[in-house]
Amino acid sequence: MPRLIINADDFGVFTCVSRGILEAVRAGVVTAVGVMATGRAFGMVRELAAEARRADAGAHLVLTAGEPLSAAMRRACRPWGGSFPGKGAAAAAVLTGRIPLAAVEEEWRAQIGLCRQAGLDLVFLNSHEHIHMLPPLFGLTRRLAGEHGIRFVRAPRTAMQLPMPLPRLLKGMIFKALSACAGPCREEPTLLGTGESGRLSPADLSRIVRGLSGEEPFELMCHPGRFDPDEITDPRLLAFHDWEGELGALLAPDFGRLLAETDVRPTRFSDLAAA
Repeated sequence: MPRLIINADDFGVFTCVSRGILEAVRAGVVTAVGVMATGRAFGMVRELAAEARRADAGAHLVLTAGEPLSAAMRRACRPWGGSFPGKGAAAAAVLTGRIPLAAVEEEWRAQIGLCRQAGLDLVFLNSHEHIHMLPPLFGLTRRLAGEHGIRFVRAPRTAMQLPMPLPRLLKGMIFKALSACAGPCREEPTLLGTGESGRLSPADLSRIVRGLSGEEPFELMCHPGRFDPDEITDPRLLAFHDWEGELGALLAPDFGRLLAETDVRPTRFSDLAAA
């Protein structure tokens, strides 16, 4: 019987998105939640902590959006006005040393620490826009996880269900290359949903779930939420995300029937650790 962790990213980034994630957790659909310590709605984390029996919490580490918590990272981000650069610029800056690894370490320690101070029992680490999978940062992330007793780190292990559109195929090939750099990832579940990220539809859910088999654990990355046009106005985010669509697909009775029909068992990271 395949085991499926349904992991919602970006908790804390917006109030409306976080409210939708909590709705999915309370419905028993989402079983893990990645928290952005730098998000404007981070204060909602207390509501998430109260749902610990339903869903694991993890730190969704940030290096590509918003503003840093640490002094070292604020200094490193002066060329970008003190805010984090975009994904491409951040990757280039890490690889060339413009953003030192020591600054990333201080920043991510601060983000993990803030999540812990808010009462979260962190079970996993991942990152916004997968920046932690960059080879110099993946080792750092694993080390931080070990120091904090966090067992799981989202790894670039992906399942490519062919055929698929060319953009998804190219993204999958990038993850395969990152996986080769990362080395063995024995404990981490195989990651699903990377190609559909931001706009996971009922048809996507059906195709992904029906493609699962065996006893291997899987992690489905998703971005459900509610949408408030007064709160989210960035056109880049609006073009990429369909929060309400993903939330509706996960909460639909058809999804519950699909899981039952295919004998796919929703689970948590902590269930894997206890097995």
